[in-house]
Amino acid sequence: MKIHEDVEQLRCLNSLLTLTTGSDPDVSDQIGHALDFQRKKTGSCEEDALGDPVQMLLNLHLKDKETAGFYHLELNDLHLGPLWVRVQLVRGLKNLTGYKEGVLLVTGLKDFICPPGKRWTQKRRGQYREMLDMIEQHVALWLVPRNLGKGVVSPSMQLNLLVL
Repeated sequence: MKIHEDVEQLRCLNSLLTLTTGSDPDVSDQIGHALDFQRKKTGSCEEDALGDPVQMLLNLHLKDKETAGFYHLELNDLHLGPLWVRVQLVRGLKNLTGYKEGVLLVTGLKDFICPPGKRWTQKRRGQYREMLDMIEQHVALWLVPRNLGKGVVSPSMQLNLLVL
């Protein structure tokens, strides 16, 4: 990934986490300044320079929120098929169970559908839309209060779905 794209994606994620988690805007500004400094210092925001940038941002935004959960579904790591995306999505939603609020971050969907070096065709656009719809529908169904047996209803949760 290009250096500029790395920094811009981290900036976008930083802004989205600020909005979705209600964290302090000053923290977001400080993170932005740190990203700028790191880019100027090393010329990149590579994982070995920053550690796991996504996890770092999450920790900074949710450090004071014990009632918030986070799950990052990285689709670039899945080289199988759409069925495995659904399995990983359910795993992530189960991981968020019990929190009052949560963030489900899905990254790599475009590269999952259209690997680098391939062309976006009408078929791939349709596959992308179907996969995005499937993710949204699964999340929506997961959040609907339902009877879990013996009159128990699943707890309500505020979940923010971010697809980058």
